[in-house]
Amino acid sequence: MLNSKTHKTQEFLTTDTITRQLYSTAACIYEILPTAVAIPKNITEIESVFQFACDNSLSITPRGAGSSLAGQAIGDGIILDLTHFRKIKMLENNRVRVEPGVVYADLNRFLSEYGLFFPPDPSSGKWCTIGGMLGNNSSGAHSLQYGATKKYVHSLEILLADGTKINLKRGKRAEISDQMHEKLATILNENREIIENNQPKTTRTSSGYDVKSLLESDDLVDLFIGSEGTLGTILSAELDVVLIPKFRKTALFYFETLENSANAVKDLLPFSPSACEFMDHFFIGLTLKSKPKLKSLIPENTKFMLLCDFDGDDETELENRLKNASDLLMKNGKSSGFKIAQTDVECDILWDIRRAALAVLNQWKGIAKPVPFIEDVTVSPECLAEFLSRAYSIFEKYEATTAAFGHAGEGNLHLRPILNLRNSDDVTKMEQIADKIYGLVSEFSGSFTGEHGDGILRASFTQKYHPEMFRIFGEIKKNFDPENRMNLGKIWAENPQKISENLRFGDNYSRQKTETKFDENHLISQIELCHGCGQCRDYCPSFSASLDEFATARAKANVLRGMVSGKLNLSDLLEKSDIFDACIHCNGCWVDCPTGVDIPKLAVEFKTLKHTQIPLKNKFLFNTKLVSELGVNFAPFSNLLARSVTGKWFAEKMFGVDRRMEIQKFRRNAISEKVFAHRSKQQGRKVALFTGCHGTYSDTSELKSTVQLLEKLDVQVKFPFWRCCGVAKFSSGLQEEILDDAQFNTETLNSYIERGYDVVFTAASCGMMLKNEYPNLLKTEESKRVSDNILDIFLYLQKLYVDGQFRGEFLPISEKIIYHEPCHRRAVGTGDAVRFFLQKIPELEILEIEDHCCGMAGTFGYKNYDFAKDIGTPLFEEISRVNPQKILSDCGTCQVQIAQHSKKNTQHPIEIVNRSYHP
Repeated sequence: MLNSKTHKTQEFLTTDTITRQLYSTAACIYEILPTAVAIPKNITEIESVFQFACDNSLSITPRGAGSSLAGQAIGDGIILDLTHFRKIKMLENNRVRVEPGVVYADLNRFLSEYGLFFPPDPSSGKWCTIGGMLGNNSSGAHSLQYGATKKYVHSLEILLADGTKINLKRGKRAEISDQMHEKLATILNENREIIENNQPKTTRTSSGYDVKSLLESDDLVDLFIGSEGTLGTILSAELDVVLIPKFRKTALFYFETLENSANAVKDLLPFSPSACEFMDHFFIGLTLKSKPKLKSLIPENTKFMLLCDFDGDDETELENRLKNASDLLMKNGKSSGFKIAQTDVECDILWDIRRAALAVLNQWKGIAKPVPFIEDVTVSPECLAEFLSRAYSIFEKYEATTAAFGHAGEGNLHLRPILNLRNSDDVTKMEQIADKIYGLVSEFSGSFTGEHGDGILRASFTQKYHPEMFRIFGEIKKNFDPENRMNLGKIWAENPQKISENLRFGDNYSRQKTETKFDENHLISQIELCHGCGQCRDYCPSFSASLDEFATARAKANVLRGMVSGKLNLSDLLEKSDIFDACIHCNGCWVDCPTGVDIPKLAVEFKTLKHTQIPLKNKFLFNTKLVSELGVNFAPFSNLLARSVTGKWFAEKMFGVDRRMEIQKFRRNAISEKVFAHRSKQQGRKVALFTGCHGTYSDTSELKSTVQLLEKLDVQVKFPFWRCCGVAKFSSGLQEEILDDAQFNTETLNSYIERGYDVVFTAASCGMMLKNEYPNLLKTEESKRVSDNILDIFLYLQKLYVDGQFRGEFLPISEKIIYHEPCHRRAVGTGDAVRFFLQKIPELEILEIEDHCCGMAGTFGYKNYDFAKDIGTPLFEEISRVNPQKILSDCGTCQVQIAQHSKKNTQHPIEIVNRSYHP
């Protein structure tokens, strides 16, 4: 039994099995079930956690985004989730004070208003936290010019294991006891020669404690940065930030041999590139597989590539450096060619080559996966060619296909062998490859990790290959944490964990029967596909509003994996169903998940287990078409009632509709407005238009504009009789309830397809159901045919444009607008078709914003007013910032939510396109 001296501690600390399962893993290959999870929201609560840990002899593992690859964020004691510590304060002299939960991308977004940025740029920058970057001394592709995190740290506020709060500032004596100071000085002085003789001959390292810098500076800031939370927990940091460079150029160099590509790095370094990225033949092949369109950028004989950035404030000087560098590589015969990008758009296209292959690695099909266990080794660029040649020989010996890429300018390589860790032979192979590679790194006086840290993954190899340094690390650890309470097993341990222990998918992993649909292979495969990177913390609307791990997509996969492997009971999960209720079915996972996990599908299937019938309160909102028809038939009385105090009270009590939510008006003549007397005269193409509830019964200008524009293009429009697409019921797990309607809709639309009609939708959510969900739900040829043939209205218009149907002109419209792309529109992959037409309207000013989910999610916002508003707040703030005259969105409920909270005019983009176009 855990002992808590205060009830208050229990309010933010939990020991329930499901929460512990959520935090048992991260972006690493390991899984360790913690004893408890603490989610404090102020310093006092953190101090209470430390006291609780002391009372119960538990370790503490600080955790940010859980994006670390070496197991730093997991442990068997208390996981201390610091997500809620997100304050940023601008200081004088280009300095900023941040809390550990601040996201790297958010910090740079904040700093951009001052023309500044925090340079270290890890690939997980959109979701990783500053606390994690400080813990690992993170860097990234551009650290070649800008350096790692440590370079920018001016001061730290630390909570030591015994609960003592200290401040560390550059150039000042640390606020630790005299005894600690004396012990540390003794350790350094007695081991000076060992430390100096065992330093990696690299410019980048995140391995072990940085005792070398400590020897030179006598500054404890150097010791704590990169200590991975093993010496204390960082409460805040004061960081130096720098001016954003004015210009950027990118060059992609092609090579036919490994030797030429690796040796070219040495030739490039004198020209001071800010980044120099290496990609091997396997990595290039993955790029072309992921994005065949990039093939035009990569000559056929290319086996290796270097991608280089050059930054600066003098464009002429920048161009000269780039020209001289490319001339040299061509003159000495190392490069077989190159491509230079001048604009930011062109630079991003070249960087797409680097990003595209990573997407394929993340989405690797099958049980064997690219495994990150030697993914961060670093050697001097001088010996890069020889090191890589010998590394490839090791991979060949063990028949391990391996992708090689990384930050060549500093010799930092990401090597990902493809292995099946559920197979004992491959686990043994992993152990042997790791031993050989880390041994090779030691032979080249390199570093086991350049930017990702040691964690539990590399500690045993430090002990084996650098035993004296490992001993020194242990003495330092004991000086600051004599009770061995801070993040056990990371960097140093009495008995370091073997690389093959505590694997998430080890040879002891097995699937257990659940007697549910989750026994089906296709669902289990989706569950097991999630590798826990944490990127969903960036794109998931529910997480952005709650900052709770349970809301992430990763959380769903974690607990379902616990269920299918027998660690969790279905009954326990049903009681904790808010993990799945947090999924609003935005389908962002489909679009943004780097691993391609269909979390919305998994969430719907789980909700299906929970719901056996429609609750009375939900029947009103779930039967959207019926309610809309009733509202139209009884308008204007239905509109008066919906907006009255009595009506709002009744709707809230009976149907769960929040009284603060404005209900869109029902148009009394909406149904009759579907009849356009002149539309049958068109003799050209024929369209069957699926209009949806909002466009048919509330915003009839959307429907009229669509028909008018199609008529201008000589397209005959038919209105099939349709039933509600069922998106509200489906996203709540009521799949059985929509089968009849789904079957009716597909049979109806299929009959039009067979008669030569093009099938088009205007409502994003309806389109998502027809295109994405019906085929999985019905599994019929008819549903597949509809899915393959149905088009979003703007994609259809774009098709007509390519075919020469737009013979008229777009007249000017002098308005300032923004376009909000609905989540469900992104889910059906409609690309930039809307912007394609908006940009053709003269004098129309499209204001750029950072788009976000509005939070409405169909009917979700009606029942969850505050949470939906929190989700949409970033969007509403962007709207307020640019102050448009109109907001365009091709989703009716998005329009309702945006109008509710921005008090701006909203409309479907088809209206403004129709208004502008004249045949």
